[in-house]
Amino acid sequence: MRALALLALAACTHQDVFARPRAIARHRPELMTKGFARVEVEQGGTFAIDSSERVAIVLPGNQKKHLWGLVKTGKPHQAIEVSIGELAANCDANGVGPDCLAAKITDEPLRVGSRAKLSGTELAIFLFGAAGFIVGVTCLSICSERGNAAYVGTAIGAGVMIQPLTTVF
Repeated sequence: MRALALLALAACTHQDVFARPRAIARHRPELMTKGFARVEVEQGGTFAIDSSERVAIVLPGNQKKHLWGLVKTGKPHQAIEVSIGELAANCDANGVGPDCLAAKITDEPLRVGSRAKLSGTELAIFLFGAAGFIVGVTCLSICSERGNAAYVGTAIGAGVMIQPLTTVF
């Protein structure tokens, strides 16, 4: 059972999850009443987003450059951090409205969290390292003439085996 848990930990990886601002804004009623909503994400499926979660957005400005950039007129782009609730506030069911912050920014995906998933690649790396470690330990245990290669191979196998475990947390 412990070996199965170790394999599951080795195969676990975190994937960033991105959602479009207007998709978030369409869930305004749920965000305001429940404090969270399940929103469609770019990676497929839905993801639970808390209304207090903070995201970084860029409010577009209308700045123009004249005389090779020496003179600037208008307002520059402004990067701010807002909560999901503030982003979706004042938006209608389509994610638009005169005071809707989600409609004022570009519809580029925003990072709204991360979710754990199983990775076959990480599992394969772990198993390859485990095989190298087992061969190295076996050689160190039963071989009559131990060379430096046995120590180096065991250390490399242990390092390769541990690497997928470092991505769990």
